[in-house]
Amino acid sequence: MRVVSLALHVVRGLRICATRFPRLTVDEKNVEIGRWSARLLELAGMELRPVGSPAVWPERTMIVTNHISWIDVFAVLAVAPGVFVAKSEIRGWPVVGKLVTAVDTLFIERERRSDVRRMNENIASALSSGRRVAICPEGTTTWGHELLRFHAALFQPAIDADAVLHPVAIRYLDHDGNATRAPGYVGEMTLLDSVWRIVSEHRIVVELHFAEALPAGGADRRALAKTSHERIRTALGITPVAQEPAPAVALRD
Repeated sequence: MRVVSLALHVVRGLRICATRFPRLTVDEKNVEIGRWSARLLELAGMELRPVGSPAVWPERTMIVTNHISWIDVFAVLAVAPGVFVAKSEIRGWPVVGKLVTAVDTLFIERERRSDVRRMNENIASALSSGRRVAICPEGTTTWGHELLRFHAALFQPAIDADAVLHPVAIRYLDHDGNATRAPGYVGEMTLLDSVWRIVSEHRIVVELHFAEALPAGGADRRALAKTSHERIRTALGITPVAQEPAPAVALRD
């Protein structure tokens, strides 16, 4: 029943994007995106639990998160609707790819260094126009018990746009309050496999821990990446390691 409800909800989202979005302002789009994303989590049997989310958002905000699952995107959008930066492969996903494209998702081809420069320009433009932008600077997903090194290159647009960085730690808990791997979307797992793992759980809590924000204007991008990483790592309770491996992608610091 959850799978059927999710499928119908995605179709409803496509209809909203096709019929209503062209007439909506940015603020109105954000309201629709936030409401739709929250309902998606509910239909999947997930409880959204934001901790420390700001009552008022700065005009230019870049949200920085760790990355565990495809559903991270909708958890963040339910609390802080805006523009998400995602890998280009998502654009080709059946149905879902059309949906995330329709809500102004920015797609990046991580293997191409030239595309990183193009993407940074697009992110800076979105921030300068007042849009919230969310990034996952690890460059790949983990099971949630580790935090990979953040690619500093993706922090440059926040500096260029004089934005505020807001680190957000994402974690998933089962109905007993213990960490769960059920939402993980890692390795060779397919999207359908991941969806089935999520809906098969009795209940999943997704916690978003909003750490202290920091101004990006005039800062060094490596320092911003390091500070954001530290605040998310602390919120997740992950023990620091001497050398955190970075995924094999073409992003450069």
